Amino acid sequence: MKHLVRRERENEFYPSTLSNFFNENFVASYKPRMNLIETDGNYKVEVEAPGIKKENINILFEDDVLTISGEKMTGIKEENSRYHINEISFGKFSRSFELPNHIDNEKITAKWNDGILNIEIPKSAKAKPKKIEIN
Repeated sequence: MKHLVRRERENEFYPSTLSNFFNENFVASYKPRMNLIETDGNYKVEVEAPGIKKENINILFEDDVLTISGEKMTGIKEENSRYHINEISFGKFSRSFELPNHIDNEKITAKWNDGILNIEIPKSAKAKPKKIEIN
């Protein structure tokens, strides 16, 4: 039986200036926080994605792998401005989870509510063990 396995793909990184006080550059990446929950009847994925438009998120279930990808766009930067603090992450992301093969992929649903993406992945009935008699 497959166990739940998390697969992460490399995030793309974008340079951003942290502070002109320190004359220092750093690389910001964006990785939304997620919960993956299993109940008796389904799996639930909750993705914390404030500031992302739902049109910029893609969900694909293929070969027992759920992939959630998208992009959080950067804010508008003003000309001739200096950032003294720049802590808001942005960029492309992709997260993948391999799920057991007893998923009812026709009934997967996704809902968007106040910056939280909720995905429900129903389990299908597993074949029960059966003893085979020899004739």
